[in-house]
Amino acid sequence: MNAMFDIGFGEMILLAAIALIAIGPKQLPEVARAVGKLLGEIKKTVGEVTSTVANAREETDRAIRKVTSDLTDISTDLNESVAQSMNSIHQQPDARPMQKDPVPTPAPEPIASLGDHAGDPPWVVNPDLPRPDEAAPSDLSATEVKKPSGEST
Repeated sequence: MNAMFDIGFGEMILLAAIALIAIGPKQLPEVARAVGKLLGEIKKTVGEVTSTVANAREETDRAIRKVTSDLTDISTDLNESVAQSMNSIHQQPDARPMQKDPVPTPAPEPIASLGDHAGDPPWVVNPDLPRPDEAAPSDLSATEVKKPSGEST
């Protein structure tokens, strides 16, 4: 009890005197037994919880060590495989470095039929085309809906 609650001898005598006055001399032994049993149960429960936590930690540590070992093995195997592949590539007699663009793509040539307007926007070549900064002319007569002659408004 001394280590659990860090109570000195003088403090224990003071608590015993207060308990004797508050509880009375007849019930003090029963209360002391009950408190002793309660403290015993608490100590037992704390021990079980501590043991459970320690076991769980050990299992977790074992699992982490296993995963670390497995990853190390996989890394080693992968490095060896890459090294073997690189060695076999370098040992081939016709091994040449790969080109970025094996077939050069020619640049598109301007259309010859446009003459001097080859690089101009479409509305310069064909003035009938609308410019992007101009609104298209609205023709309301083309969008009107004609009603049949039999209906009245």
